[in-house]
Amino acid sequence: MVAHTPFADNTMIIAGPGTVWDFNMDNFVVFGTGNKVVVTDGATLDNLSIDVGFYAQGETNSFIISKGAKVNLIENFRVAGSYCKVDVADEGTVVDLGRKPIVMSVHNGTYNHHSEFHIRDGAEVGNGSLYCSGGYSAASNMLVKVSGGGKFQTQGDSSLGTWGNFDNMLHVTGEGSEWTHNDDSFKIGLYNQVDNVGIYRTRLLVDDDAVANCHALHIGGGWSWTRMPPGEMTSGNHVKVASGGKLFVRNDLQLSSLYNDQIWSEEVVSRIETHGNFVSVGGGDGRPSLLHMTNKSHVYIGYSHYYNGENGSVQGITGNYLEAAADGMVTNINTIYVGRTGVPSSNNFVRTSGGVVDCKALNITTLNGLGPVVTKDCGTGIINVEDAVEFQPGTYVWPSAEEGAPTGRYRILYSKGGIVNGANITLAPGTDESCWNLRTDADSVWLRHSHPATFIIIR
Repeated sequence: MVAHTPFADNTMIIAGPGTVWDFNMDNFVVFGTGNKVVVTDGATLDNLSIDVGFYAQGETNSFIISKGAKVNLIENFRVAGSYCKVDVADEGTVVDLGRKPIVMSVHNGTYNHHSEFHIRDGAEVGNGSLYCSGGYSAASNMLVKVSGGGKFQTQGDSSLGTWGNFDNMLHVTGEGSEWTHNDDSFKIGLYNQVDNVGIYRTRLLVDDDAVANCHALHIGGGWSWTRMPPGEMTSGNHVKVASGGKLFVRNDLQLSSLYNDQIWSEEVVSRIETHGNFVSVGGGDGRPSLLHMTNKSHVYIGYSHYYNGENGSVQGITGNYLEAAADGMVTNINTIYVGRTGVPSSNNFVRTSGGVVDCKALNITTLNGLGPVVTKDCGTGIINVEDAVEFQPGTYVWPSAEEGAPTGRYRILYSKGGIVNGANITLAPGTDESCWNLRTDADSVWLRHSHPATFIIIR
């Protein structure tokens, strides 16, 4: 079916058990404005690709698959218009992606935004990948949502915001809802293209008792051939696990890391900047949330896996952090690496704001550190480390407090193996020392919070 641009508000319904439409490797295109396709009541579409919006040549179009319908694709499921919606709903409804991607983007220099792919109420979508990226254009406010016990399975090379994107989201929510990504790293707000614009506020949200499973995660940062225009960067991209959500990561989690297994001879990640990207677990609503590294893998924060100093390639990796908030637990980590010596990586940190981080080892480089927050109801939380922790000179603590937080002394880090060179960790420059005091002993780092003194002068 093709609803061409001049046409609007058309509806096609394919319904009923035994109703089968074999497209014989053709494309099902929906564009124009306000057009709708409904596949329902056990009907089947076979051997096709689907294009809703058709390279941004359409708005407010919808494709609804429900009540036990089946769709078996052999090519992409593309949502390329603005305010377009795909709704896959109900138990027994299945979309087999045929090892091809859902593509929430365009590649022809146009701009698409505010479109949605919703998997809900027990429906299943799987056997393919996900690209929510702008290509050679921009895409914003694109939403992939799994709710009401829906199941979404992706694999291979998948990404949520890689080229010129902002405010795109994968949201997994509600008890029984689940997203699983197999094979390869799932990329969120990650540059992998030459000469393109920034990526901002792209995010994965797992909440309300939903579960996500991921082979590996890479948030923010870029690959070795990335070159950003001046002033552009990856910033504000994040993962949030809250309200009873659980995220299981089998292999490494990279947060604002620059990575590739080869170094190019010229302009290696020229002008690249990445800051303010984060992973946060918990939320303080009394429902425990969890990030668990299944294979006891590593977490890298603001870390460059290579560096070519002659090309001056990395301009800044700053202000990125891993957080355990109230009711949040980050567990079974092998080593947390914060920054890397020889790279302009600074002000990256592990933050506890009422939650707990458990790891085997902690490696913090100069100009990076810890970011404890004294909360109103549950102190700072703590980082528990199994091995000895050796602090390098210039390791900093950036303390803060919620409004109304009590004064007191808090253990912000405990090392079963002991603290080495504890004098090297200090309050960050500019910290108000009338409110904060830092001490280390044989196995712990302690932070004291006080309110500013009040002086009353009587004349």
